[in-house]
Amino acid sequence: MLSPGTHKITVETTYTEARMGGPLRVVLAVDGATVAEGTVPISAPLLNREGVCGIHVDRAVRRIGW
Repeated sequence: MLSPGTHKITVETTYTEARMGGPLRVVLAVDGATVAEGTVPISAPLLNREGVCGIHVDRAVRRIGW
């Protein structure tokens, strides 16, 4: 549960094998503290414009099915 106010939520993804579509290590952090981590066995690489990456959450988010 997050307290009211502004928080920094980050998702860090890194390939665990040096190949496109390979497994990813994913780390979810809130205010710099890791709150969840795991491995995605197959990734779907996407091509996007440089600098167009990320989201802004401007409302309450509920934890679903965790």
